[in-house]
Amino acid sequence: MKEFIKGANPYMPLWEHVPDGEPRVFEYNGEKRVYLYGSHDTLKTEYCGPDQVVWSAPVDDLTNWTCHGVCYTSTDGSILYAPDVVQKGDTFYMYAAEAKGSRIMLATSKNPAGPFTNPVKTELAFDPGILVDDDGRVYAFWGFCKQYCAELNDDMATIKKETLRENVIKHSITQWSPDDGMDDENDAFFEASSPRKLFGKYVFIYSKR
Repeated sequence: MKEFIKGANPYMPLWEHVPDGEPRVFEYNGEKRVYLYGSHDTLKTEYCGPDQVVWSAPVDDLTNWTCHGVCYTSTDGSILYAPDVVQKGDTFYMYAAEAKGSRIMLATSKNPAGPFTNPVKTELAFDPGILVDDDGRVYAFWGFCKQYCAELNDDMATIKKETLRENVIKHSITQWSPDDGMDDENDAFFEASSPRKLFGKYVFIYSKR
């Protein structure tokens, strides 16, 4: 028997705008839901804003969205770009891109809807995506016009220096790209790292230019 999942487009109210939404599926209190995190576009004259909101919906009914409100506010009032949220154990970790992505803060919560508190500065850079593997090891991927990745220490904020890799995917040819001979005209990395593990296979989603 076919199983149908309800959905709609647009899936959020027309008064809401989350320009850089990052979705994750988490099971919490026995229910699986899609959680969408992103910068709340409140400044009107600039892209994104100084706080982030979270919406969620049951995985089997993507027409039934709930707004959980603001889940994180930047520590200095600066503009936040796309976050990422992962779960390890019973804790949810938000990687918040403050100062337009130039400073990555790590905040935590016991609830996937937040609030995310106790922020600490990480060693990561622009637009990180995080993967918690089945064995509990944690990997970070980040970069803008040049791609980096590394395994994280147990603090989830610092990298294991010996695991740092550059240009696992060659980078785009842009005015911001380094002239290091590691560029590619076709399927090269621009930004928006998003690692996943699906059915035992590692998948890396990114944007190219």
